[in-house]
Amino acid sequence: MHILTIDVEDWYHLIDNRYFSDPKNWYDNESRLMKNMENIINLLGKDNHKATFFVVGWIAEKYPAIIKLLVQSGFEIGSHSYLHQTTKSLNEKAFFADTEKSIKILEDISGKKVDCYRMPAFSIDRTNKWVFDILSDLGIKYDSSLTFINRRNKHVYPYKIKTSNGNFIKELPVSTFRYFGMYFNSGSGYFRILPLDRIINSIEKRDYTLLYFHPRDFDTQTPISFKVGLLQNLKNRIGLKHSVSKFESVLNNFKFTDIQNASLKIDWEKKEILF
Repeated sequence: MHILTIDVEDWYHLIDNRYFSDPKNWYDNESRLMKNMENIINLLGKDNHKATFFVVGWIAEKYPAIIKLLVQSGFEIGSHSYLHQTTKSLNEKAFFADTEKSIKILEDISGKKVDCYRMPAFSIDRTNKWVFDILSDLGIKYDSSLTFINRRNKHVYPYKIKTSNGNFIKELPVSTFRYFGMYFNSGSGYFRILPLDRIINSIEKRDYTLLYFHPRDFDTQTPISFKVGLLQNLKNRIGLKHSVSKFESVLNNFKFTDIQNASLKIDWEKKEILF
């Protein structure tokens, strides 16, 4: 099972940067998003790959044409929050308001039910399980916010999370790449820097793979900003030269689906309840 996910945010949606983590500093930056999204959609369309696009609500509100393009192209749309904040910066009331607003914006523009979610920076774990209770109350059925790091297990696979209202959220976590005995989240910057043969080998050896990317992962013209410093600029740009060709190779070797269609093939009754 090979699942593809894209986090739809712009190059300046950087949680680990004090300046750009503040939404008031987002408005005066060059946007690279529409062109990057068109390129990604064209790549996926060559062999009719499916993918789930987790969209920041602020982006959908500012660029509704992106949502309409995704709907027109037949892709699944999920929420990636409204203001791209982590659970560390949100209490329960603020998280509910942020998520509810994001879902409403996405549903109003797309005309489709949004029942899939990913938390920015994968910032959900056992210490903030209340997030899943709120997601369930808001109608979310599928989540993809956990990784081997917050799962505390290098082998990841789908499982269930029981919420306080008695429902279950179906969790489809990000999978891993293995390189020199170490494990890395399978996508984004790790995809850009790891050798292609190791990436393909990691995918071939597992019966469950979920990759994640951002549009900026394929943009060689990602802006250099003095607001983020040398290290962050390097992190944003490393591996971009060959990222598109590597992505095309992976698409040529494997057939990808989205979260909703993958879920239909999973026997959820037999899956572990994580917490």
